[in-house]
Amino acid sequence: MKMYYVLKNKYGFTCGHNRVYRLMCINNIKSNFRKKAKYNYIKSTSEETAENILNRNFNADRPNEKWVNDITEIKVPATNIKLYISCVLDLYDRYPVALVVSDKNDTILVNMLLIKHIMSIQQQHRYFIAIEDFNIQDMCLKINL
Repeated sequence: MKMYYVLKNKYGFTCGHNRVYRLMCINNIKSNFRKKAKYNYIKSTSEETAENILNRNFNADRPNEKWVNDITEIKVPATNIKLYISCVLDLYDRYPVALVVSDKNDTILVNMLLIKHIMSIQQQHRYFIAIEDFNIQDMCLKINL
């Protein structure tokens, strides 16, 4: 059909599209077309599911009782660069207590966020917080928390 419209509009030939198709077949002229991309999504299964500790109870009776983490992806309009903002919310007053911005969404982003928040709590209350996750413990020992 594209050849038909080029002949009709650009060169002013008046003929039917079937004639153009027949002449193209006789002269072995074929149109190029793009193949559709194959659907190649592989469903992944989660290897480890975290325990549901909150049971949808998102209220806290005292500060630093319950923390939640949120990671938001933002695309900067001028440069088309993706930035990831990770913050810790205290469910007592719903106020962000720590914030980290990075260009990669990985575990380092979350670990640095937790370390930043834990250091701020230690400075406020002057007590040691026991960390149960061994990855964070290793990072804390490396930076001499």
